[in-house]
Amino acid sequence: MRSAKRAFLTAKHDRPNAEQADVNYRIMGNFRIAPVLCACLVVVLFFTNARAGSMPVSAPRTIKSTMRQSVDGDGYGGEGFTVRPLLDERPLATAIIIHGLGGTGEEWGIMSLGMSVFSLNYVKFIIPSAETKPVTYLNTTIPSWFDIRRIQGTNSDVDEKDLRQSVDRINRIIDGEVRAGVPAERIFIVGFSQGGALALTTFLRSKRKLGGCVGVATWLPLHNSYAPFGPEPVSENVKGNKILMIHGTEDEAVDFRYGRLSKDRLTDIGVPVKFTSIQGAPHVILSADVIRFIEDYIASKATGTRNFLRTLVSDLTITFGRLSNRLSERELIPIP
Repeated sequence: MRSAKRAFLTAKHDRPNAEQADVNYRIMGNFRIAPVLCACLVVVLFFTNARAGSMPVSAPRTIKSTMRQSVDGDGYGGEGFTVRPLLDERPLATAIIIHGLGGTGEEWGIMSLGMSVFSLNYVKFIIPSAETKPVTYLNTTIPSWFDIRRIQGTNSDVDEKDLRQSVDRINRIIDGEVRAGVPAERIFIVGFSQGGALALTTFLRSKRKLGGCVGVATWLPLHNSYAPFGPEPVSENVKGNKILMIHGTEDEAVDFRYGRLSKDRLTDIGVPVKFTSIQGAPHVILSADVIRFIEDYIASKATGTRNFLRTLVSDLTITFGRLSNRLSERELIPIP
């Protein structure tokens, strides 16, 4: 009973907490209608501005079709969730979001949908779901990317075969995105907790020069296996490509010291890391600031349109304000 309770708590900790997310990511009851509303607003803005003479007549930005912006599955035969980009822009960009122990792609899809609609309007999000399997140190069976026999302090014992199989799955998604026309340098891997451990491992061993990697509340498994400390070579494609790591100082599941140790080991093997500590934060730290750190990291390496809806609303406000002022300034001609 005690181990089952521990498993429940761990699975719960590795899931996104809606109360900690920014209110902007929760204001729409049905995100799937957002692009439709956006398209209507674009048309209104286009014709209103054209008639007012405040902008040249030109086609408005193309909006992705939309009632199917969110789809089930990872797009490559696996379970999960996929969020197509709000805007139809080139070059393409993709972020692969990897959930933590006990989580699912569907749960993390809402956060990704919010990032797509409200900020990273040009990015496709793929959120694969892990298979359900035994986790030794919890003595239970839950969604997991690999078996963890032990994780305590600054040490862990994981099933390397399991880990490699999950790395292969993420690489199949990456290969598929490249075949679909996404430049490898515009593909990002973002992982939380156990998903972050998988993200870091995939990134270090990648045969492609990817855009970047983000690890939140996570650690580097098998950290002593990489050259020069062990036999595992580090891909030349990651040298000089800075990783972003974010960790709460009061993390009760993955010790903050383990996060720092992982950062130091990555630096030792030639991979630069920007390590951001969140003072007083627990294991789940998906606050508005953390989401913004991730968005800024991706946008700095793969540019594209951001905050499209915010800009659109601002433009509409300004446009209708000008029209209102023009009407109020007209002299009323009395009727005889």
